[in-house]
Amino acid sequence: MHSHTNRRSFISAAGTAGALALAGCLEGGNETGGDRTIKMGMVVAETGSLSSVGVPLRDVGHLPRIQINDADTSTSAEVSVQDSQTDPQQSISAAQSLANSGFPAVVGPLLSEATIQVTNEIYKPRQIVCCTPGSTSPRLTSLDDDDFVYRTISSDAFQGRALAQTASDRVGASSASVVYVNDAYGQALNETFSETFESNGGTIEAQVAVGQQEQSYVSQLEKAMSNDPDALFVVAFPAGGSQLLRDFYSNYSRDTPIVVPDSMRDPELPGNVGEPLTNITGVSSVAAGPGKDFVADLYSEEYDADTPPFYSYMYDASAILMLANAAAGANDGSEIKAQMQPVANPDGEVVSPENFAEGVQMAADGTTVQYRGASSNVDFDENGDMKRVNYAVFVYNEDGSVEDVDTIEYAAD
Repeated sequence: MHSHTNRRSFISAAGTAGALALAGCLEGGNETGGDRTIKMGMVVAETGSLSSVGVPLRDVGHLPRIQINDADTSTSAEVSVQDSQTDPQQSISAAQSLANSGFPAVVGPLLSEATIQVTNEIYKPRQIVCCTPGSTSPRLTSLDDDDFVYRTISSDAFQGRALAQTASDRVGASSASVVYVNDAYGQALNETFSETFESNGGTIEAQVAVGQQEQSYVSQLEKAMSNDPDALFVVAFPAGGSQLLRDFYSNYSRDTPIVVPDSMRDPELPGNVGEPLTNITGVSSVAAGPGKDFVADLYSEEYDADTPPFYSYMYDASAILMLANAAAGANDGSEIKAQMQPVANPDGEVVSPENFAEGVQMAADGTTVQYRGASSNVDFDENGDMKRVNYAVFVYNEDGSVEDVDTIEYAAD
């Protein structure tokens, strides 16, 4: 399924088709001649519990393609989108479809569990490079992926620490219970938060695993709240999280602070819950790259909408895969993988969102480049993780707006 969202997208697709007819559609090997087409896939949640975030992030992922195809260069770009349905098994099918169509690099999935399973089933055996803007599980750091998996967002090894610090220092909780989705994302945050909170002198009263999207969370909340914790840490996604919060507000006092991670930062959440979320404090990755404002303006101009959460990580994931493809000179996963570190880490001519199309052509022409992105300077460590991460502490205001009130910074150990 190809996803093109506006008039310019259809024009770009037509240009891509022409380039493919001239250059050929190659699954591997170097492309000859002056013109070539960069091929990239996306596995994103167009349906399911993450669709409210996945659909606009899909649109962000198209921006580097639009920039390349609008530029007067000898390089064009083709993007194919497959719906993950916010489900690991469907993500495998989506990635399989892209692999069978000869796409050597893929942005996504967003879910950590999905990325892990797709890596084992598709990315590693088919030698496809993955860059995910949303998979935060620490398990990705040690995943046996043959260096085919990267991420522009930070590991939950850092986010869990930031959340525990927020619960202790900002919220003032000395005891907490955890309600978490029972997948790689939720398990990792529960573990890291609980370990850090206890090491800071706090007490974990209960740890309750839940399904991603259940009809009711009343019984699980009863377990979590039975010992009257000072705070409740909730790891959920917007669809299931909305129901969980409705059940909470129907049965418990909003005097109990709730702490949430980045997955629960959603401008539509207050309206979906139907209650002011003023007792919620959250932690989310924050864009600190030099190109963040440019990308925000580019998105607003292209789609006439405000930027979604995680937009900077999505843009950078898409951009870095295309830049590495240009440097590799081939739609070949192994060759693209070999360029991921060189085009990202400091050395060479600076490429940013502002001059991205020009930078892609420079890389295609053999110039050494370094990418500085929207989310960060995008410096990968040996595991494909970010070397330095920044978090925003956010709150929901009475009117439903989301406000950043503090920042927390960590460097990789």
